[in-house]
Amino acid sequence: ILGRDYPTDEETNITEHLLNHTDKLLHLRQSHPLQIVKQRIVEHMQAKYLWNNRSPLFSHYDNISPVVSHAQNFDQLLVPSDHVSRRRQENYFINKDKMLRAHMTCHDQDLLRSGLDCFLSTGDVYRRDTIDRTHYPVFHQ
Repeated sequence: ILGRDYPTDEETNITEHLLNHTDKLLHLRQSHPLQIVKQRIVEHMQAKYLWNNRSPLFSHYDNISPVVSHAQNFDQLLVPSDHVSRRRQENYFINKDKMLRAHMTCHDQDLLRSGLDCFLSTGDVYRRDTIDRTHYPVFHQ
């Protein structure tokens, strides 16, 4: 995943097809519709919300690895241990310790710990949806 190997185990439920999506990074591709929309949102936030010295209040992070711990994705956000969103059928697990993020908020605690208090984070997220005209296992937040 993004050039790094991870051990697999009995929890692994990622297919080769899904792995091929992890390096597409459509939200970073110049002139891609996702990148254009993302950039407009970032520009709006940075123009509208300013410090007194007129510099942007929000910093933006869009190149954070999608590989997170189960704790980052669930525990640090106080998701109950029996919550349906933790089910194997709902997520892509790399192994018993790592998974592909199901939402971008899984990075918030790390960003807050680093001293930030106003930030935007954007990127690919992965959920085990049944593919149809309105659902796909990779989407963007």
